[in-house]
Formats: sequence, structure tokens, C-alpha cells
Amino acid sequence: MEMGGVLYAGIPAVSLLWLRSDTAGGLESIVLLLLIVWATDTGAFLAGRSIGGPRLWARVSPNKTWSGLIGGVCAAAVCAWLFLDWLGGDTGAKLVLLAAGLALVSQAGDLFESALKRACGAKDASSLIPGHGGFMDRVDGLVFAAVAAAAYAAVAGADQPARALLGLG
Repeated sequence: MEMGGVLYAGIPAVSLLWLRSDTAGGLESIVLLLLIVWATDTGAFLAGRSIGGPRLWARVSPNKTWSGLIGGVCAAAVCAWLFLDWLGGDTGAKLVLLAAGLALVSQAGDLFESALKRACGAKDASSLIPGHGGFMDRVDGLVFAAVAAAAYAAVAGADQPARALLGLG
């Protein structure tokens, strides 16, 4: 079980470090990734609360809705488009698909963390942030999104991973 924890924390950390280590856009790629994850969470929360509708996976995360998922994906795409437009990067269909894909992966990470907590019979992953599911609840989407972003960058341009993620070259 300890090895699973090491991999669960280590692989995303290495992914983030690898993206950040690119001297041409490393910081910007991490900011983009954080913006996508935060926009996904915020958009999902706002859309889910205001629109409501059918539950996404009630047994694992009873408050998540399909409208929230769609709202989160849309918010992430818009946020990424605005950020990369500001940077002068590629703001075409490829970016929208990348942001939408990372938003979906981020939500999968959130659901995975919820499923882990349910499997362990825990409401919160820790008591560090009371009432908010714990520390891992703040980064569960980032864990999955960081690995997916690094995998995309590896395929799209491993010699300059951040620039590949940002669509800058």
C-alpha cells in the first residue's frame, strides 16, 4: 500500500517538475495547468449549484452533477483560451480540446479521491482543512491533470514540454 501512495504523490510531482524545468515557458505551463484545474472546480461548483440536474456518480460523490461537469469543462476551456491568448500562444481548437481533456481528467481525479475515501470509510482525507475534505481534496484534480499534461507534452514535444503544452512552438 505504501508503494501506491508513493506513486500517487510522486508521479504527479515529477510531472510538474518536468514541465516547470523547461526554461521556455515552464512557469507559464504550471500556471496554465493550475488555472485549468481551478476553473474546472469553480465552474463545476457554480454550474452544478445553479443548474442542478442528474447526479454524475451519486454513490461516490453525491453532490456532483452532469451540469457541473459540463460547466467545469467550459470554464476551463475559456480560462485556458484567455490565458494563452494573453501569452500569445495557440488559441485554436487544439487548445479548447486540450483544456477540455485536462478538465475531464481533473474531474476524474476528484472522483477517484472520493472513491478512495469511500472505500476507506473516511469522509475527509485529513483534518488539515476542516469541512473541505482534507488536503488531498484541494489537489485531487491536479494529481491526475499533471500526469495527463506531462503525457501530452511528451507526445507533442518532449524536448520542450512546456512550450508543447502552451502551443508556443
